[in-house]
Amino acid sequence: MKPIQKFIHLVEQRIVLENEEIYQQQSLHMLYAFALILLTTTIGIFILFYVKKCVINPLLQLVTDAKSITAGNYDSKSNIAFDNEVGELAQCLNKLALSIKTNLHQLEISALTDELTGISNRRHFFEILEREIERANRHQRSLSLMTIDVDHFKKFNDQYGHLAGDEILKHFCSIFVSEIRIDPQQYFRTFG
Repeated sequence: MKPIQKFIHLVEQRIVLENEEIYQQQSLHMLYAFALILLTTTIGIFILFYVKKCVINPLLQLVTDAKSITAGNYDSKSNIAFDNEVGELAQCLNKLALSIKTNLHQLEISALTDELTGISNRRHFFEILEREIERANRHQRSLSLMTIDVDHFKKFNDQYGHLAGDEILKHFCSIFVSEIRIDPQQYFRTFG
């Protein structure tokens, strides 16, 4: 019986040693898994903060800037200066705002001036006249209005044609504008 007990004892020792070895391997694998989880969590947090700083926050700022421009604040500028797609989008938004502002200014001038002569059109003239009358009344001052008529213009137009008449009107208006005291562009900025 002794040999059988010795055999059983050896088998038990072997099983204990194998169990200890498996336990050590399992502990090492658990340590590796924990280190891997810690590393991926750290990288994930870093990526999250990076994305928040470089993508999400700038995009939220772009939305705010776009809303400001949509509300009519064309002087609004996006200060996002990233060298990526978000920065490129911010530059495009700034160019768009400038383009809208420039085009709007051109439209305002077009709406206030006669296309042929470049002077105030009838609607703008009456807007200015109304404001000047109100100002004269408010300050209890007199107001003068001068009208100018180009003699026999219809006859000239009929005899020489509308293109020649247009040239006469442009020439007359350029002489008139050069002789008034205020610069026409300044005039539009002041009254327009």
